[in-house]
Amino acid sequence: MRLLSLNRSQAGRAFGGTTVTAYRRIHEVIGATLDRVVEDVKSTNSLAGSTLMDLSRGIIMVRYQNARRQISDELANILSSILNYILDKAQRGQVSSAAAAASRARVLLDALAVLVYEFGRK
Repeated sequence: MRLLSLNRSQAGRAFGGTTVTAYRRIHEVIGATLDRVVEDVKSTNSLAGSTLMDLSRGIIMVRYQNARRQISDELANILSSILNYILDKAQRGQVSSAAAAASRARVLLDALAVLVYEFGRK
């Protein structure tokens, strides 16, 4: 999905099934985890085991909220893909790549919030 090229109708279909409350929770948890990934790598050039667990928890949270129909399938796929990518890089020892991806993902997470607040269920 090319987020920047969505028209209003496409954005409504993609994010309309997401509740603002569910996304706010996801944003808080995943945002803090992404920030920790970046900070861990910046300060120790490694990732703490607890940060890796938090990435896994983020994936579980996304799946759970999607199963409850609180977030759209499209949003769940985007978030799961991002978290899986970062977790895979970290598990392969590519912590610099994981941190760079986490930094970009944090910006995307904030941008998705705008779409959810505009088109999501209140």
